[in-house]
Amino acid sequence: MRLIKDYIDCHYMQNITMDDLCRLEGLTPQHICRIFKSCTRMRPMEYIARIRIDNAEKMLTHTGHSISKIAYWCGFDNENYFWKTFKQITGSTPGEYRKNNRLDKY
Repeated sequence: MRLIKDYIDCHYMQNITMDDLCRLEGLTPQHICRIFKSCTRMRPMEYIARIRIDNAEKMLTHTGHSISKIAYWCGFDNENYFWKTFKQITGSTPGEYRKNNRLDKY
């Protein structure tokens, strides 16, 4: 699973499908999900979302880029889905997060 985890860590900003992950290891989606979850306590798609949100948090804290640009750069094609996922994982909206965690004033 190290190969899959490393692939996700390096390509989180791109569209990653289960088929992509299956091709890396030559395994079925079910097998990958089972093994990945036993190693990380998350399914692969949950891990991808978490990595994307972790990087979005860094950008919201350290840059003045717009939320829509940050969403796109972190691999979200749909800004509404980004907002929903961000709030689900962090408990706040991207705007609230930026307001409460800004380290500089750009």
